[in-house]
Amino acid sequence: MRAYVNQLVLPSPPVRRVLPRTVAMAHPLPVEEDEPEQERGHHLHPEPYGAPEQQSLAWVRHPR
Repeated sequence: MRAYVNQLVLPSPPVRRVLPRTVAMAHPLPVEEDEPEQERGHHLHPEPYGAPEQQSLAWVRHPR
């Protein structure tokens, strides 16, 4: 195991791949999808927002 003492270790730059235009036109990526009306106003994890458990998406999708 190598010890790195007093050495600056920089992260690698992110790998980016640019698709050719013909491929990108044939397979467009959806930017954003509309959520169903019954899921509007609900959160995946409502606790950080101070919302009750009843406002979770799990509660809407699978009511108890």
